[in-house]
Amino acid sequence: MSNVNTTETPSYSVFERFLIWFLIPIVFTIVLLFVLFYILDIDVTKKVQSTLHNIPVIGYMIPAPKGEEADPVTTEDVVTPEKVAEEKDKEIASLKAQITELQGKIEQSGQSTASKEQEVQTLKDKLAAVEDQNRLKGKTDEEYSKQVQDLANVYAKMNPSKAAPIMENLTLKESVLVMSMMKTDNRVKVLEKMNPKKAAEVSIAMKDSSPVQNLEMEALRERLKVNEEEKLSGNGKQLNNADLGQTFANMTPKSAATVLLEMYKIAPSKVISILSEMDSNARSQVMSALGELDKEQTAGIANKLSK
Repeated sequence: MSNVNTTETPSYSVFERFLIWFLIPIVFTIVLLFVLFYILDIDVTKKVQSTLHNIPVIGYMIPAPKGEEADPVTTEDVVTPEKVAEEKDKEIASLKAQITELQGKIEQSGQSTASKEQEVQTLKDKLAAVEDQNRLKGKTDEEYSKQVQDLANVYAKMNPSKAAPIMENLTLKESVLVMSMMKTDNRVKVLEKMNPKKAAEVSIAMKDSSPVQNLEMEALRERLKVNEEEKLSGNGKQLNNADLGQTFANMTPKSAATVLLEMYKIAPSKVISILSEMDSNARSQVMSALGELDKEQTAGIANKLSK
């Protein structure tokens, strides 16, 4: 009978297997870790306790490690609906302040623009007023020139012996102005019937006369000067007006009315003085003729005569 050598394989129980494969390695690892933590001066217990303490729910059951105070929870760290609303209110107030500031700047800019527009409008109004004045002045100058021309035509149509005495009583500039508006033939006839001295003065003044517009201004200034002198000397005024009144009384009513009507447009006070010096019969005839030519002007003359 042969001998069979058989090797018996040891068998381990479950506990032995747990002990060899799990428990011993775990214990060894734990011991090794404790040794390492001790060498490295690491307080594992405190770390674990601190970690567990910071875990919600569990943290209420595990106290904080000794020497370490729990972080106090303040009202500043807690976000509440009231705090959110307060922050929003602050933000809204800040935005409103910015809007108000911007609106103020816009209004200021608008006021500045409105002020400039008003200034421009004022300048435009002034310019329009000046243009109107210039237009009115030009129209007035044209009307005055036309009146002088009409008066010159009236004198030209009159008998030279009747026109000459009337023109002798005008100022030198007025005579020159009227003569300059007349044709050469009519001017010669009137000069022939004028006083030689007066005719010579008018002739020389016509030779050295200025343009018509300047002559018109000179005639007006001279008339104003004469009026002022006549106010200071009543005798001279009475004599001149009496002579002119007699001259117009000797004219036909229609011719006298035509001349006086044209003179009234230039020197109304002179016409009133002449009519005042005329006798009532001649004056009534001249006034009737004036009424036929221009009722409105005649009414004005009659009103001034009654004062």
